[in-house]
Amino acid sequence: MQTIWKSYHVFMWNYEVFDDFIRAFYKLLTKQQKENIFFIRYWKGGPHLRIRIKKENSEIVRSLIEDALQVISEQYPGLNNITLNKNDFYETTFMDGESFDLKNLPWFKNLSIVEIPYVREVERYGGTDLMAQTERIFCMSSIIVSHLIKRPLLLSQKIVILYRTVELVVENILTSQNDKIRYYSMSSRFWKSLERVESIDIETSEKIYQISHNLNLLSLLSEFISGLKAIYLEVLKQDQEYAMSVVMSHLHMFANRLGVSIDTELSCYNYFREKERYDAVG
Repeated sequence: MQTIWKSYHVFMWNYEVFDDFIRAFYKLLTKQQKENIFFIRYWKGGPHLRIRIKKENSEIVRSLIEDALQVISEQYPGLNNITLNKNDFYETTFMDGESFDLKNLPWFKNLSIVEIPYVREVERYGGTDLMAQTERIFCMSSIIVSHLIKRPLLLSQKIVILYRTVELVVENILTSQNDKIRYYSMSSRFWKSLERVESIDIETSEKIYQISHNLNLLSLLSEFISGLKAIYLEVLKQDQEYAMSVVMSHLHMFANRLGVSIDTELSCYNYFREKERYDAVG
C-alpha cells in the first residue's frame, strides 16, 4: 500500500533564513517524526521549503511548522516587511531548465503555509516499486542535513561537505574507475545541457578536495549510502545509465537540502571527472 503524504509549502521571501527555520523546526520534532518527514528548498510560487509528512503525523507537525515560523519571525522581525516582485523573481531564477509563461506561474504570500499535493517523480527515482525506499532515503537525507546545520555553516563549509559526500557515495556504490568516470561525466553533461556554468574552477576545487578528503562523514552517511546502493543495484538490473541517474538525483536532492547551488554541483562533478581520468592514467 502506498504511503499517503501531505505536503506543506512554507514561503519565506529570504533564502538566507532557511537554515534557521530548518534548525528551529527539527528541534521541535521527535525522533519518530523526523524519520517520517523530508524537505526540499524550492522556487515555484516564491522562495519556500516544501515539507512532506506522512499523513498520520500531519496535523501535529503542521502546528510545529507554525511554531517554527513564529520563531523565525521573531528572530528576523524585518522578514515580514520584505517585498519581492513576482516577475523580477522568476526572471532571475533557474527554473529547472523548463520554459514557463510567467503570468501562469503561482505566487504566494510571504510567511504563509500552503498545503499543495505532493506529486511523486516516480520514473526519476527508479519506478513505483522503489518509491517507499526512495522516500526513506529522502527522510534520511533530511535528517543528515538537519544534523549538519545544527550550528550555522558558511557556504564554503557546505561546499566542502558536498564534495566529501559525493566522493563517499560514488566510491562506495560504483566499483570500477571506468564506472566512476562515466558517472561524473554523465552528471556533468546533464547540468551543462541545462546551460549551467561552473561556479568553481578546477584549481579551487582541488583545494576544496584537499580539505574535504579528510572530513570524517562516513559514519553519518553510512545508512544513507547503504540505502542508496540498494536502490542503485535494483535499477541496475534495468540499465546502468538509468541507475546512475537515480544516484545523481539523490545527490542533487542532498545538495538542495544543504543549500548548495547546481553550479557548484557541476563544479564538483567536473573536478572528480578530471581527477578520476588523471588517476586512471597516472
